[in-house]
Amino acid sequence: QEIRSVSWELKAAEGAVRDLEATREELDAETRVAGALRADADEHQTFGRFQEELAAHLGAEAASNDHRAAETAAELDMYKRKAVQEAAAASKQAEDIARLRSDLKTARNRSRSLEEAIETTEDAAQATEDELRSTAERAEASAAEVIRHKTRAKALEQRVH
Repeated sequence: QEIRSVSWELKAAEGAVRDLEATREELDAETRVAGALRADADEHQTFGRFQEELAAHLGAEAASNDHRAAETAAELDMYKRKAVQEAAAASKQAEDIARLRSDLKTARNRSRSLEEAIETTEDAAQATEDELRSTAERAEASAAEVIRHKTRAKALEQRVH
């Protein structure tokens, strides 16, 4: 009976060992799952830190981009003002050029009128010169004739005396 009792104890012990081995395998499986979950948690934590770092970097980049956009907008406004000023200056220059062209046209017309007046005056001077020459020639001829008449008159007078 003692053998039976030991046999039962042995069987019970073997059953307990099998239960313990099954429990150990379950615990090992749970340990592997817990390890995987811990690795997953570590990965999520690392990913979370990466996301925080990325968010901080993107925030800094966005702030930098906003600053550059503001600088670019200010430069664009400056260039717009400069373009408006240059357009106004170009418009004034165009008006000045148009006025100068008009003045030049007026001066050319006056020059032509003066040239025509000069030509008319030169023609009149030439005609006057020709007339004076002709008058001088007639005066010389008249003087020569007067001298001949005087000479004849003296000759006649001498004959009469």
